[in-house]
Amino acid sequence: MNIWAAPTNAELLDVIADSVAFGAVAANAHPYLKSLVDGMDTRDGQLFNVQTSNGMTPLMLAAARGYIECVWWLLEGGADPIMEDDDGETALAAAETSEVAGLLLDRGLDPLVGHGGWQALRLASHEGNVALASRLLDAGVAPDGGDEFDPDGPT
Repeated sequence: MNIWAAPTNAELLDVIADSVAFGAVAANAHPYLKSLVDGMDTRDGQLFNVQTSNGMTPLMLAAARGYIECVWWLLEGGADPIMEDDDGETALAAAETSEVAGLLLDRGLDPLVGHGGWQALRLASHEGNVALASRLLDAGVAPDGGDEFDPDGPT
């Protein structure tokens, strides 16, 4: 964007969309997200698949805060559960609760992308959610994280 020229309508809409989606999630305003989704002609995720400079999406923020209703409405509006941030992580790696992790898995998130499955397995173990832990193990998630950043494995 040329800082000396007036922004185009498309540029203004991008800024507004970023603010609306992230603002609604930050406020845990799931009724507002519902009204946005209900008013959409198509649920292509355009409004919700915006990213910050480090790649975070509104879905990642909602997952990180454990806002299950926001996660649900973002997904209903077409938010892409497999979008990755700059570190290659998805919303599953940020999930604050096993309920959020389970919903993301239900909506097609691959637990083997990034460290999301391993993080969800740690969460399920911590919360005693045997069903989610079994589901993740059956999907091929390694209990030790399968990587170099924690060779002893916390689970």
